[in-house]
Order: sequence, then C-alpha cells, then structure tokens
Amino acid sequence: MISSLGFAVGKFTDAGLVREANEDSLIVRQPEDQRQLSVKGSLFAVADGLGGHRAGEMASTLATEMVAREYFADSSPDVAQSISRAIQRANGEIYERSLEAPARSGMASTFTAMVLRGAEYFFASVGDSRGYLLREGDLRQITQDHSLLGEQVRAGLLAPDGVRDGRGRNLLTRAVGRHPEVQVDVFEVPAQAGDTVLLCTDGLWGLCTDEEMKEAIANQPDPQAAVQSLVSLAKERGAPDNITAMVIHAFDQPGQPVVPAIEYKEEAPAHLQEVARPSPQVILLLGMIALLLLLLAAPAIWFLYQLMAR
Repeated sequence: MISSLGFAVGKFTDAGLVREANEDSLIVRQPEDQRQLSVKGSLFAVADGLGGHRAGEMASTLATEMVAREYFADSSPDVAQSISRAIQRANGEIYERSLEAPARSGMASTFTAMVLRGAEYFFASVGDSRGYLLREGDLRQITQDHSLLGEQVRAGLLAPDGVRDGRGRNLLTRAVGRHPEVQVDVFEVPAQAGDTVLLCTDGLWGLCTDEEMKEAIANQPDPQAAVQSLVSLAKERGAPDNITAMVIHAFDQPGQPVVPAIEYKEEAPAHLQEVARPSPQVILLLGMIALLLLLLAAPAIWFLYQLMAR
C-alpha cells in the first residue's frame, strides 16, 4: 500500500485579445469512490479546437468530455491503455461528426492530459498542447509537439526555442478527429511531493519562454494565482490566440493511503472451474441418513430373504 499524493489545481481558459470565440476547453475529474480513485486516479486535460469558431469549440469540448467519460467507464487498471482507448473513441466520434455537415469539415482538436494515480503521472497527448513538469527548479517538457516544426526539432534540424517563432508552427501532424484513427503518445513519470505540472495550449507556450513560465509558477505557491500570472503574461504579448493553462501542485497526504485496487481476473472456462466440495458436517449428516435408511430397510430385506429360501 503506497501513500497517495494530494493535489491543488488552478485552471483558466481565455479567448485572448484578438479572437471573439474561445475554441479551447479544459477538464478536471476525480472519482468520489475511493476504490475507483485507486484504480483510475485523477484526470486533468486541455484541448485546442481546430476548424473555425463553432466547429473548433465543438471539437475541443467533445475531446475533453468524451475522453473523461470513456476513461472512467473503462474498468481496466492499465492507465496507459485506458487513456489511449478513450482518446481513440473520442477521435472516432469527432471524425464522424466532421462528416455530417460542410461547416464541420476539418473539425479536430489537440488534446493533452495528465492522470495522477498514487505516486505516478501518465501524460497522454495528440497535437501540440503541452505537458510540463517542474521539479526542484527544473522545468521540462514531457509531451512532444506533433507538428511540422516539432518533427524538425526531433530530427535535430531546429532548436527547441525555434518552434515559437518558426513558420508553420500551426501545421499539425496529428490531431484528434482529423482522421479515422490517431496515434496517441503516453509517457509514464514517477511523481513526488513538491512537483508542479503545467498543461497548456499553444496560446500560452507560443508567447512565453520555458524560463518565463517556470518563474511565473515558482513565484506563486497558489496554483490559481500561478495560472492567472501566466495568462496575464500572454496578454501582455498581445494574446492573438485562445489561452488555456492548468497548474497542478502535488503534495504528500499523511495518513491517506491508496485503497487497494480491485483485482480483475478472468474466470476459468466452465470445464476447468473447480466443483464446490461439501463441508464435513454435510458429509456426516448424509452418512447418518444413509445408515438410518439401511436400518429401516433391514426387516424387509430379511423377510424377502426368508421367502426366497423356502
């Protein structure tokens, strides 16, 4: 039984200073049932819709709401597979809806989530919304950008900071709902008290350097104040895009152990299942009944024997 990490979360989404509509979405879900919490953990996610005003808003909302619903409906204790399946189902739903009307053509969304279960993080992502981990003064990006410039960074053709200013930053190589199937990245990272996780859309990280985001988080022990500081920083830079950020502080919870997870076992085939054995008391009772029946039948058996002997 391992100690569970508690968390404090701050979250905010804003249309920015140029766009009229906010096509970003975010969600936080924590089960009330302690056994489900021990199996599934808590879910945090952000999404950036693509495809124009109403279509983009629909896509990001579908992504966050459907992934949360499907993830917690899946009873599997395998977080990585469970979150990946949930994103795949949301991908299929968004793709099907994009075919229903011309106004929804090309509708899709980025999606980045973090699941905190016990003392472990599971980051899942599609697109270029990011997941960061701040630990002991070091801020590092856990997720990878699924974009043309992101591919160039991984190929060593572009410095990481070049993604912010490079042309084609918004050319995504993966998005939820763009195609019938989507590849999902999942990263497992050990968690520890004192960590801070940042989830954000490109409306934030595209305007602020990693160092600036680190300072904003580190200087604000309250996660909601940290989020407001980040959004204000993006607005100082003009905020041409929607801005969404979520800050999660992890801390120890003394005396709050994780409830042991329910075991999931497959039943053996019928021909292999063990037949229930009667208890010793039942065996004794059956023996006494058999003896009594034998004693009652003895005179009749003796009478028949005498008749046959004549």
